Amino acid sequence: MTTSTTTALQFSNVEPLLASTTISRNIMHCRFACPISGHEIEAQVNVDHANRAATLSRMKAKAQSGFMRSLRRSILRLVGSAAGHGEIGRIAREVTSEAVSDVSKKRVYSASEKQNAILAAFRMVASKFTWDVEREAWVLAGAHRIAKTCPSA
Repeated sequence: MTTSTTTALQFSNVEPLLASTTISRNIMHCRFACPISGHEIEAQVNVDHANRAATLSRMKAKAQSGFMRSLRRSILRLVGSAAGHGEIGRIAREVTSEAVSDVSKKRVYSASEKQNAILAAFRMVASKFTWDVEREAWVLAGAHRIAKTCPSA
């Protein structure tokens, strides 16, 4: 990549190419569409790996999650001891379990984490695109040739 393409590799320049993005578990699936030809290129990336800078905060969150599981077990034992093992005890344990349980919540990624993942996915397919200096946009390599030979493009 030249200096101009390195500068162009910013989210604001890649975002217009996005035809779609989805996250399944921790995998970001991206479809990038050429603005000239409309052809789409797919890429996928692990969102967590694309955001290595956030590793420490994820480790902290996992430690807190482990602490919350231990705390939840302790509270459930206390409630079970206090309320007994009959119907009232079962109801008290269920209510307590729902109130304390935030461990199973789905991972929510920040806008910044999503943008980093999109850029990482684009880097995986960047060799299929070129930076069009006139348009100041990424286009599929050979798209100009396709546009000249195909009137519908």
